[in-house]
Amino acid sequence: ELVDNKWMITNVAKTDVDNGLITIDGSMDQSVYIGNCHGVVVQIKGKVNAISINVSDKVGLVIDKAISSVELTKCNKCEVQVIDSVPIINVDQSESTNIYLSRSSLATEVYSSCSTALNVNIPSRDEDGDLQEVSISEQFVTRFSPDGSHLTTPVSHA
Repeated sequence: ELVDNKWMITNVAKTDVDNGLITIDGSMDQSVYIGNCHGVVVQIKGKVNAISINVSDKVGLVIDKAISSVELTKCNKCEVQVIDSVPIINVDQSESTNIYLSRSSLATEVYSSCSTALNVNIPSRDEDGDLQEVSISEQFVTRFSPDGSHLTTPVSHA
């Protein structure tokens, strides 16, 4: 339901809605909150201000455009697909998250903390339509030099 200028989608499971699909026609002054949902796909048409997904499992999000950000907190096996653009996607304390970016959304910044198995799928450089999967590092190593300066880099498991 729309409360003031915020869409509230809470406590919804796939069996509660037709085929588990929820469609929202959003506007720039609206935000979307998805909380405690299981097995649903939320499609947001148009441009919205911000989107938050909190404590949810197996939720899919398809978004045209967001002005500020998409945030996932304490989510498990969720997916986000960006059709047009989103400046920031923030993934916090989540597991098995997949993000799909379109060619027009490659400027998106992805921030992650305390998350595992985070993958970003981007269009390949070829025009064959395939996606390239990029895994986001979960581990980092910090090395100190004799003068006390340090450098932190992602651990690569090749």
